[in-house]
Amino acid sequence: MAKFWVDPGHGTVIDGILDTGAVGSGGTKECDICFMVANLVSEYLKEAGHEVKQSNQKTQKINDRTAAANAWPADYFVSIHCNFYEDKSVTGTETYIYAKGGMAEKLAKSVNDSLSAAIASKNRGVKVESSLGVLRLTNMPAILVELDFISSPAVEANMNDSAWRDRAAKAIAKGIFKIAGGSLPEDKMDNTPSPWAKDAVNWAIENGIIFGDEKGDYKLHANIDKETFCVMLKRYFDKFN
Repeated sequence: MAKFWVDPGHGTVIDGILDTGAVGSGGTKECDICFMVANLVSEYLKEAGHEVKQSNQKTQKINDRTAAANAWPADYFVSIHCNFYEDKSVTGTETYIYAKGGMAEKLAKSVNDSLSAAIASKNRGVKVESSLGVLRLTNMPAILVELDFISSPAVEANMNDSAWRDRAAKAIAKGIFKIAGGSLPEDKMDNTPSPWAKDAVNWAIENGIIFGDEKGDYKLHANIDKETFCVMLKRYFDKFN
């Protein structure tokens, strides 16, 4: 299996000042979301048999983080961040790489596609940014994942939901597995909808749009394929047309 360096963005304390990264309108700090999601990603990678080391968010500057990853040496470098834009209506998931081509781009696309599908965000694709230190200073394939825009109040609320963070981390791990190998044990049954989806989920269950399996598991946090989506869509039109 592979060696992964997982990097929770920001969070370094320099001269007594915390680098929070972006801050949502509700006061949520990017560094806190990055830390929680990165911890989950690390655990899922370990469960699948990969070796994992993680940046010390509070003490390691970017140069220290990349130097440590290079010295290990890691096979892959995955940095977790939250995006920000002045227009609070902007949302979506995007992943940055140093340059097009090679394993970094393949990894970035796999992770970005998996993540955006799992958290139902706009897929903004893979983008090149050669100035980012974690991409420029690493010797191995490196990606910087922007989970979504913390500047959006709706997204900020999602980021403060532990189920959303777990879903995001698991999706990142599954995107990684498609490139580097590995898998997770069968997910435990979870029929508790996220707060933002509760009303819609209850409506869908009550109206027979979604069904549980023989164990009563609705698999609310699982990704769905196009076939499943088509079946759900047909159930809707059969019932209401």
